Amino acid sequence: MQYLQIGKLATLVAFSLSLAACAELTNGLQAVNTTLAGINSGTNSSSGTATTTIAMPDKVTSQYEVRNLRLTQETVSDLTSVHFKGQAYNKTKKNLRISIKVPIYDQKGNHGGYVRSEFTIPPNERIGIDTSDPYSINLSKGEKLNTTKATYRVDVF
Repeated sequence: MQYLQIGKLATLVAFSLSLAACAELTNGLQAVNTTLAGINSGTNSSSGTATTTIAMPDKVTSQYEVRNLRLTQETVSDLTSVHFKGQAYNKTKKNLRISIKVPIYDQKGNHGGYVRSEFTIPPNERIGIDTSDPYSINLSKGEKLNTTKATYRVDVF
């Protein structure tokens, strides 16, 4: 009978020690996580990465709608990539391919090219727009987008 009580006591002591070890492990992992978060935030600021978001006006036609389009400029060093994110809806019974061109101008106001996005929308469907035009702008040379002169081209197939 005493052996049974000693066994229960030993089990209880072992269980208590394992809980204490888990608590120590959790505290240790929390400290490591905090340290890694600090390292990551330091790395991001020292790499020279900067982001800027530009909202585009909604484009609604009899064939399609492009809504909530945002252009995010992500600059790393002298190179800037542009990411297009938003939603599109095809109102027709045919496939649509939509191409968006946003002109780039230099600091003197001269036209320097385009940032482009292209996506296909199935008939009567909604899609999420998530495209990129990598390394398309050089902000250090004063280049910038003019979203008011953006053009949309539609191909029906």
